[in-house]
Amino acid sequence: MDVAYSRKNTDITDKIKMITTKLLEKINDSEYIFDNEDRKINLKNVIQINIRGEIVLNNKDKTSRLLQHMWQEKLMEEKRFGKMPLKI
Repeated sequence: MDVAYSRKNTDITDKIKMITTKLLEKINDSEYIFDNEDRKINLKNVIQINIRGEIVLNNKDKTSRLLQHMWQEKLMEEKRFGKMPLKI
């Protein structure tokens, strides 16, 4: 049982590493996420990846908080319809 549990954790860790790597590549390839009232938001300043491999937006400024609110609404909508919240 310990071996199966350990293997499952390794699989999850590998998956998180793979997703994180892909996300960081996308962030490095992208300069901006969108323009909001002539204010460009740099992905590198807005997106963080938490320990569970989830993408989160920081709360450094009100534009990031607006993005976070919009993102949460999108995630809730996708969860309601049984879709994956993140597609890479």
